[in-house]
Amino acid sequence: MSEVSAAPVADDLDLDGWINGSCGMIRTAKIFQRGDLLTKLDELAREIEIAKKTPKEQRGVTDLGAEALMDEWERIASTLEASTMVMHVQDRTAERRRHIQDRLIKETKLNPEDPDDTDTIGLHHLADAIVKYQIGAKVVECPDGFPVNSLRAILQKVGDSGMYDLRDAYYKVISEAPTVTAPLSRSSSSNRGGIT
Repeated sequence: MSEVSAAPVADDLDLDGWINGSCGMIRTAKIFQRGDLLTKLDELAREIEIAKKTPKEQRGVTDLGAEALMDEWERIASTLEASTMVMHVQDRTAERRRHIQDRLIKETKLNPEDPDDTDTIGLHHLADAIVKYQIGAKVVECPDGFPVNSLRAILQKVGDSGMYDLRDAYYKVISEAPTVTAPLSRSSSSNRGGIT
């Protein structure tokens, strides 16, 4: 019977330092203040394709050429991008989410069996996980989470589909293992498919 030898222990390994430097996984999500512009961009993209295929002599007097339509597309895309809020969502432990749920049940008498109350609890979980948001160059840190009432107001304005990217990022960050698709070092070329 062979003995299993223990792995060598590095004397200079600072485990506490490594742990203190750790943080939960973070994903980002976009919320468009001007989601109505997405439809306009789609329409312009179709018009651009038609304009590219239509010879100049067959266009009407008021028909814009592909270049003018592309300029309009760029202008609207810039407006859409300027209206975008980027949310940074960080993983939270199940214990922390349970604590939030227990607090809400105790303080506000929410019933986790009631679908409306479940939505409220979920909104609180989501708000707690938002650690930063940015609009353009302005960045706001949220060490205590995003204000729940503000998140609810955004939901009322942009609707469920407008919040989809944020909810998707949240569920991924709390439930999926991260995947790195690029090699971590040059010597890991055998791992081109990524690691999990």
